[in-house]
Amino acid sequence: MDTLVKFIVDAVVFERMARFNPEKDWEHKTYAEFILWNAKCFEELAEDCQQDILRICKSIGRQFIRLVDEEHCCEFTACSVYFNKNKQLCIVNPR
Repeated sequence: MDTLVKFIVDAVVFERMARFNPEKDWEHKTYAEFILWNAKCFEELAEDCQQDILRICKSIGRQFIRLVDEEHCCEFTACSVYFNKNKQLCIVNPR
């Protein structure tokens, strides 16, 4: 879990997400609650899924994973992750 926490979006990004999310998924949560949510989502996964996510995080750390916007075909560097309200893994690119 420690490896994953290093890749969870930071508090500043979390605050932006809380302000800009139209569904207000995070507006009444603190950053500490958000971290606990992510830990809970991760811990509920099967061991093989946990290992897959840790491999993704390590690849993000090596700047190996790129995200592509289909509209403009631009590549973005992946920088962090989090679990959304549906417990889906989201990969984030920097602003």
